[in-house]
Amino acid sequence: MSQHLWKSALCLLPLIAAGFTAQAQAQAQYPERPIRFVVPMPPGGGTDYWARLTASKLEPILGTQVIVENKPGGGTIIAADYVARAPADGYTIMVGDIGTFAVNPGLHKTLPYAPLKDFSPITLTTTEALVLTVPANSPLASVEDLLRQAKAEPGKLNYGSASVGSPHHLAMELLQDQAGVQLTHIPYKGSAPIIPDLLGGALDVAFLDLPVAMAHLKSGRLKGLAVFAPARLSGFPDLPTMREVGLGTQEIEAWKGLVVPDGVAPEIIDKLNAAYRQVSQDPDFVAKLQEMGVETTPSTPEEFSAYMATEMERWTELVKAKNISM
Repeated sequence: MSQHLWKSALCLLPLIAAGFTAQAQAQAQYPERPIRFVVPMPPGGGTDYWARLTASKLEPILGTQVIVENKPGGGTIIAADYVARAPADGYTIMVGDIGTFAVNPGLHKTLPYAPLKDFSPITLTTTEALVLTVPANSPLASVEDLLRQAKAEPGKLNYGSASVGSPHHLAMELLQDQAGVQLTHIPYKGSAPIIPDLLGGALDVAFLDLPVAMAHLKSGRLKGLAVFAPARLSGFPDLPTMREVGLGTQEIEAWKGLVVPDGVAPEIIDKLNAAYRQVSQDPDFVAKLQEMGVETTPSTPEEFSAYMATEMERWTELVKAKNISM
């Protein structure tokens, strides 16, 4: 290398060092402005409720505003693509779920995002029960009644789900597969829009995440027939589990987790992980979720990454076996 080039290289060293220093300072001072919490479901559903509760608990820990931004549509694809393309600075966080990271790859021949490559996991956050519900005035009083009618009149009973490939849809596919019955699927855009049609009798039955169904079950406007959960729920001790009624050979749980665009600094990811762990130990937060059948399940980023990979393999196999597609 010539003397001129050596001098040029030496002149650049302070600039490079200054760049690294500025980057390190930015990471150390994170967050310096509001954080966007992107939710792939419309307002009013279980995911939205959890996101708003979590955001309110994160704000004093992180020292900044956490703004919930709903981006429904496309079976969570719109939100996932939006976050995957966002700057990798830690200010855009996605509330991803089983559909985003485990089911969509099997549903779609092509996706605008790669679940395991375009995101950096922060933590698994929660798992929640799915309740098999019918209108209060439904003649169906038990799972046995439901199966009896479904076998007598295949395809006549209809059910709603939050979307094609949602946990609610997959839960009903498992029920039909294990019981040998056929119901007609009506997909919606999120859990909340299902409620009016279910209450009004336009839908015969639906799996609902417990946060959405809770108030209607307690008021008696909806009846619960069974629940996909490892054990009976403390708030509904008379509600049998799917395993208890002979349909629990496979379990399914609706889970959520936090991710950021790939490339976010590990220091920022660790800070966000620690913040959620602190939230998950908040007695008020835990109590509000547990009474709805939602369990806080914080993990390391590495554990969440491995869990997503396992769930993707599992549900891709089911989606293909049942020939489910968009």
